[in-house]
Amino acid sequence: MRVAQASVLSSEELFGVVANPDFLDSLNLGLMIFDRDGSFTGCNQATVDLCGAALLSDVNHAGADARGRGSRRGSQLPWEEPLANALRTGAPCAGVIASLDEPDIERRWISVSSWPMMSEGSVRGVVVTIEDVTDRWRRTRLLALHKDVMTSIVAANDELTTLQALCDAITSELTYDSAWIGVESLEREFAIDAVCSSGRVDMMNAGAISWSDEVESGQGFVGTALRLERTEVENRLLESERDRPWRAVNERSGFNSGMALPIRVFGRRGVLNILDAHPDAFDPTVVQEIESSVHEIQFGISHLEAVNQLNDSLVGTLNALSSMTEIRDPYTAGHQNQVARLSMAIATRMGLASALVTLIGQGAEVHDIGKIAIPAEILTRPGRLSPTEFELIKTHSSVGYDILSAAHLPWPIPEVAHQHHERLDASGYPSGLRGEEICLPARIVAVADVVEAMSHRRPYRGALGVEQALAEIRMGSGTLYDHDVVVTCLQLFDEGYDLDALSDDEARRRGVDPMMATLGVDG
Repeated sequence: MRVAQASVLSSEELFGVVANPDFLDSLNLGLMIFDRDGSFTGCNQATVDLCGAALLSDVNHAGADARGRGSRRGSQLPWEEPLANALRTGAPCAGVIASLDEPDIERRWISVSSWPMMSEGSVRGVVVTIEDVTDRWRRTRLLALHKDVMTSIVAANDELTTLQALCDAITSELTYDSAWIGVESLEREFAIDAVCSSGRVDMMNAGAISWSDEVESGQGFVGTALRLERTEVENRLLESERDRPWRAVNERSGFNSGMALPIRVFGRRGVLNILDAHPDAFDPTVVQEIESSVHEIQFGISHLEAVNQLNDSLVGTLNALSSMTEIRDPYTAGHQNQVARLSMAIATRMGLASALVTLIGQGAEVHDIGKIAIPAEILTRPGRLSPTEFELIKTHSSVGYDILSAAHLPWPIPEVAHQHHERLDASGYPSGLRGEEICLPARIVAVADVVEAMSHRRPYRGALGVEQALAEIRMGSGTLYDHDVVVTCLQLFDEGYDLDALSDDEARRRGVDPMMATLGVDG
């Protein structure tokens, strides 16, 4: 089969074809024609349908020379940059995403491309194509919203931070003008208190928002959403009868669309409010996807609450175990807490992750729990212990490990109890571990334990003082104790670390003013 050879049009002939009105109007794609000076010469009907006649009428007022970057109402025309680029360089500029941002019409997103028509090496004119990509753009931004939401859930430490991240994502990813979350007030009946916000929030100070159906301000979409715990959408706020009490505020703030979704905040009824300057900003797809994001946030908050409850239970259990040890051995009262504080300071300075720092501190708080199995008269006896009694004392490491393992406490808490008397040269107990066979948390607690124990009085000796304790770890660095841990510990004391200062929690537990505790004053 023979294929007819296609004739090749010159740039001038092609430009003539493109500039033909009948050809232009036969296309669904918006096309605009500019001459070599950047002056607008015409467009097809698809461009008028997409952009509107009023917007197009301003093109002629942007300046005859597009290289001069004419402006409209202080904003760059959406096709101006691609046009100027083609005129300046003679190269096409494809896929510039811009917003047709007319406040009185639905916001549209367009993809603008420019295609220069060349003649003898110079630009004869430029064809600018315009494609409506609103639906594609929204899908992309909604995916970005979901990504931000999931990231905030994973990284969140508290409920309010997660909710603030949701508001920020709505204004940044979806480019809505305002997002804020309110919760039913505990102090004012039927009032809504804002707890977090993003974007333009000036209207929040315009008056009290109610969720009562007995007052006008509570019958709007925000109050209704909280009261009935269902999503409410108003895509024509300035025409809404139920939002008439807020019409002046919305008009002054420039809001034309609003959406409110129920959300639980601190265990109470709340509402997520989203506002935008454009009418019809919330189509069913957008509403459904934002509802999905709110559902994900609620699930994440529920998980966070469960984790926090478990953490609270863990902290309570560790405090109880620590107190049990101290009751049986009053000479070491506060020892475990001071070891925990120093261990966490060392771990933090070494750059360990905050979650691991916390676990190291928790392990240090109960590292001597095994002493509850040692007779009190041995723990509190003055003078040197017999070899048999010392062997009995040494069992507290294994006993502590058994107790904490049976309680299913997270790593490294049981291992800290088990290994804090191990030494790098295998001279420690109970297993004679060597070097890195000893886990890093236990190596950290071992140094803190020696410094605290030597610095304070014990039944069998007086206090040796901080300087002698530091000399001990310095002498044993690299042979008995981890070198990096020792160096870090010494740096802390060189900078003024106070071994006898109490944490706020420990100070309160002992009835000491926390401010005095930070100064190292214990009552």
